[in-house]
Amino acid sequence: MITTVTTTTTTTTVVAAHFATIAGVVAVVALIIFLVMKELLSSTEADGVVSTENSGLAGKARLLADRANIAIFPLLFVFIAIVLTKVLEILG
Repeated sequence: MITTVTTTTTTTTVVAAHFATIAGVVAVVALIIFLVMKELLSSTEADGVVSTENSGLAGKARLLADRANIAIFPLLFVFIAIVLTKVLEILG
C-alpha cells in the first residue's frame, strides 16, 4: 500500500498536535487554579469557628468550596489522562 504525505497532511497533523498541547496546558492550569481556590475558600472557617459578623460570607465561601468539585473532578481526570499518556509514550 502506497501512502502519500502532502504538505497539507503534515500541516494538519502539526496544528492538531499543537492544539492538543495547548488544551492540555490550559486544563492543567485551570486545575491548579481551582484547587487553590478551593483551598482558600475552605480555609475561611478556622477550626470550625465562624465569626458572627461574617457568618454569611463564610457560608457562601464554604458553599463555593464545595461546588468547586464540579470543575475539579473532570479536570483531574484530564490531568490523569495526560500523565498516563506521557508515561506510556516514554515506556513505549
